[in-house]
Amino acid sequence: MFKAKLIENYELYTKRRKIALWLSLIPWPMINIFIWNNISVLVGVLLVIANIAFFIFLYKQNKLVKNTIGDKIIEISNLQLVISSPKEGKVNEFDLQVFDIIMVPKTFEIPDDNISTYSKSAIGNSINNYIRIKDSNTDLRFDFLLDSYYMISQLENILSKLSAKGINVVRE
Repeated sequence: MFKAKLIENYELYTKRRKIALWLSLIPWPMINIFIWNNISVLVGVLLVIANIAFFIFLYKQNKLVKNTIGDKIIEISNLQLVISSPKEGKVNEFDLQVFDIIMVPKTFEIPDDNISTYSKSAIGNSINNYIRIKDSNTDLRFDFLLDSYYMISQLENILSKLSAKGINVVRE
């Protein structure tokens, strides 16, 4: 079974982009000035204080991002997709055999995992991990957050089992 936090508010992507931009632009000039120039102790202390203030700002922004996510969880098993909440229990339940097609991205990525994912976020190519289920009447998309490579392998195993059972799984 695969479980992940469901992204309920798409504002998360713009907030993550702002954090990535701030993280990539602000501290490096200050660090370079501090390291490569002969500066007075007072200026050095001021630069250290500015860096500390900057990282406190980033920490608070990350808290805001985490509050944007919400409390719903997506659970995917071999033939079921369930949206649940600690407060409400099962919110929605879908039988995956009923749908004509299941669409997922070509690759799943962990946000903020390395420099390349930060740079993707900073330039506006946000990391979208989702599952989209479609039939003639329904087109639903569920975005979720991945925390580990183990979660990715769980999801890949479930997708391969669904394909083996004859369910049309397409990579976009």
